Amino acid sequence: MTNTSRPSPESTTVRLSDDNRSIRSKLIRMDFLFSFRIRMDEQTAPPIETPEGLKFDGSITGGEFAGPELIGHIKPAAGAGSLLVKPNGVAVVELRFTMESGDGAVIDGVHHGLIDFGPTGFEEIRNKRMPTEVDGRVTARYQTSHPKYEWLNRTQCVGAIETDFESLCIKQSIFAMF
Repeated sequence: MTNTSRPSPESTTVRLSDDNRSIRSKLIRMDFLFSFRIRMDEQTAPPIETPEGLKFDGSITGGEFAGPELIGHIKPAAGAGSLLVKPNGVAVVELRFTMESGDGAVIDGVHHGLIDFGPTGFEEIRNKRMPTEVDGRVTARYQTSHPKYEWLNRTQCVGAIETDFESLCIKQSIFAMF
């Protein structure tokens, strides 16, 4: 993944109507980028009840990431996360943090996603009955000025998220889409 150019995925043609109009649609290739673990501050403030739901905000205290070509750590005190649990039990998660690779590249990360606590999740959480663990999905973007990882600036990523509320640890597996 150290090249700045990527091979193009194969193309396929999709028929839109009977009058032979068509568009070319590219297949999406996904490559494993890395897995990581983010630790959140234990002193997270209590949730705020808003018209949209229960909002939790917290500081990221550190973490680590590792993949085939990128290994490093999440910089301590250089990130934050929020979780908005809506009345239907679906939560919107946002994480912003700074990563540093083993070879010194500084990489900014932003993740947005959804976690489904189920139809009763909002009331359970409102009544201070947090689940032990919950899974979700995120989209992720990264930016860096390091020439070796410049390709990250042009890459959309997706991932699976696992949140452990007892240890305040977020685990993710991230895949680059091409």
